[in-house]
Amino acid sequence: MHYLKKQIVSLLKQNRAYGAVLLLIVLLTSFMYFFVQFSVDRNVTKMEYYLRNQNQEDVRFQFTGTADKNKVLKGFENQLITEERSIKKMKSENKTYFLLSEPQRLNMPYIVKGRLPEQADEIAVLPQFLQQNNLQVGDSWRIGEISFTITGSMYLPDYLSFIPFGEVQQNYSDATFVLVLPEVYDRLEGQESQYYAGALREGVDHLSKKSLLAEPAFSYLASASEIDSDTELQKALESNNGLAQSFLIVLGLISLFIFYMFFKRFMSLHKQDLGCLKALGFTGRQITFVLIRFTFGIAGIGCLLGMGLGYLGSNVLMGMLESTYSFPFFERGIHFGSAVKGILFPAGGAVLITCYAAVPFLKQETHALLNISAQPRPVKGVLRAANRVVNLLPEKWRLPFRVALRKWNALILSACAILLTTLLFLLSYSLYQSSGTAMNAQMAGIDYTYDITYPEFQNDDANARSSRMYYLQQQVQLKQEKGSIISAQMLGLDSGGTLFTLLDANNNGLRMDNLKGVIVSRSFSWLYGIKKGDTLNLILDRQNVELVVQSISQNGDTDTIYTSKDNLAGWMKVERSLHSGELSNEMNSSANVKVVTAEDKKAALESSAVSSRSSAVINQMIGIVIGVLLIYLILLLNFQDSTRDMKILRLLGYKSAEISRLLIDVYRPLLVLLYVITLPFAVFITERILRILSLQTGDYMPFNLNIWMLILPLVLIMLQYMLVMPIFKGKLRRGNRDNNSIDTNTC
Repeated sequence: MHYLKKQIVSLLKQNRAYGAVLLLIVLLTSFMYFFVQFSVDRNVTKMEYYLRNQNQEDVRFQFTGTADKNKVLKGFENQLITEERSIKKMKSENKTYFLLSEPQRLNMPYIVKGRLPEQADEIAVLPQFLQQNNLQVGDSWRIGEISFTITGSMYLPDYLSFIPFGEVQQNYSDATFVLVLPEVYDRLEGQESQYYAGALREGVDHLSKKSLLAEPAFSYLASASEIDSDTELQKALESNNGLAQSFLIVLGLISLFIFYMFFKRFMSLHKQDLGCLKALGFTGRQITFVLIRFTFGIAGIGCLLGMGLGYLGSNVLMGMLESTYSFPFFERGIHFGSAVKGILFPAGGAVLITCYAAVPFLKQETHALLNISAQPRPVKGVLRAANRVVNLLPEKWRLPFRVALRKWNALILSACAILLTTLLFLLSYSLYQSSGTAMNAQMAGIDYTYDITYPEFQNDDANARSSRMYYLQQQVQLKQEKGSIISAQMLGLDSGGTLFTLLDANNNGLRMDNLKGVIVSRSFSWLYGIKKGDTLNLILDRQNVELVVQSISQNGDTDTIYTSKDNLAGWMKVERSLHSGELSNEMNSSANVKVVTAEDKKAALESSAVSSRSSAVINQMIGIVIGVLLIYLILLLNFQDSTRDMKILRLLGYKSAEISRLLIDVYRPLLVLLYVITLPFAVFITERILRILSLQTGDYMPFNLNIWMLILPLVLIMLQYMLVMPIFKGKLRRGNRDNNSIDTNTC
């Protein structure tokens, strides 16, 4: 066995460059999987423990103004633990504070440092606010005219992301939750929001949302899974987990294909050597075992290196999570099953591929392996088709293309390389642009400064319509064909208002006065596949309503369906002269109104753009690395397969530059041709991936494409090609010099 191992190792050393590519592609596969997975597993476990231990809510609801709250709460007391929650928003010196008193039963604060307030002049705030404002526990801080001592920092389990109830996402440096004593809360003035939190009692496994929706006393109802502040972190971890599995599967399959091509080529090139080993008495099983040891060594080293680098690199994702979400237990870690999967799939798959490629070959009789003339014949039909294509080309390209088109393995790998590079480039560009596209879509048509929401219906003031735009707002559920229900909101706009305008494809305003159905935004339409003329099946105010989509607007919020205020008032069975909110350029300082400024909305959209841009950069880097590796492998395959042809051409008097033009330079136009062929597939796959990501995250990630994005991927591929070309041209020149020196010595 020692002699056998020594001989096969010497044969494998002749393919060192290919072996390096095998190691790098396994390392890349393992790295990308563990890079993401290390930021997921332990955090999922710790998040579940944290939410359970802090009694996170299962549902939120608000009552109508005429509801008998005590009666309704008593009706659910055997199923739900409920607690009233009040949040008061106030601004002071360019900072925004969301005041609340300490909960007693649900959503218990987690103390990071210090303690919760015990005196009237004490407060607790978010740790990110302390960090970004260079504050520490024990420092003094002024809110309005009152000076407080910061006694502690805390996280809130119902606000894992900083989206206060009824507000847009806030910036940790300019805003914070502030925990105060009840008497201090009552004394400070601000815009107050009130709602109830509910959690299932022990022993109650499920509470039907349908039964809650049937309760007419609720004006607002949402389960925890529908509340962004409760579940955005969970969705982010689930999305990252899906991304890790995608990396493992896609890159793993590419690496297995490369292993298969390596061993098929290795068997073909060293057919006689393997025949000699069998003639010496070594069996096919023994030879296969040595090859398996080589494969397992390469794949094992690649997986372990990728795992180590992935652990170190996961700091990047951990930093992004820590800067975005309010969670005290972020920690890198991985489950045993995930680690086994990340190693077993690439390494175990490579071993199986080795067996699949080697065993049938080594089952041949020894004389068949020793007979060099017994080569597999190309498929005649494929050759005829290739010849027809080649005959359409200019004369100087016919011979190089005829040679290249006979090498199906290099062609398949070339197509895969171009498809993946193009796909990742288009995906990264769309992700990078999606944040700007989403912000432009949601900010277009806005001509107001304040969005003011009232806790109860208000009467319209006909004399104020020139400076205000009244609206009605109602939570709805959209029933889809497959039975799933999507939560959204319906906004009924005053047809006489001008502070917000829905725009058509030509940027002309859509009229609301004669509207019979509804209008959905382009983002809503793209997410759920809704087209103009479709009928929406909605649950509106506990009634089933079928409404026709009359237009698709280019602007508007992703989760909103628009109609006229008169239409919505009729469907809600309320007076048409009532409104629940208004758009205005005049501030309303009443205590119980909720105000969101246009600047707040824009800042929230800009903040959410960071993750999309980070993902875009990661995708671009992956695309470049994979492209360089695969294009290098393509040229390596072609170079090594053409060694005999090169020797013959040298004997015929061809120079290195001429040989390069015939056997290597042919891949430049071939890559262009394959790019044109694979581009439609890359566009289709990119669009599908973006749609799936949008549905998972609830963010609008449209597919963006322009003429430059059709050219830049090809330019990138050509740059990668030019990057690796000098390596092979150098090999060609060295080979030519070696032959010349041999000829000189012979003379």
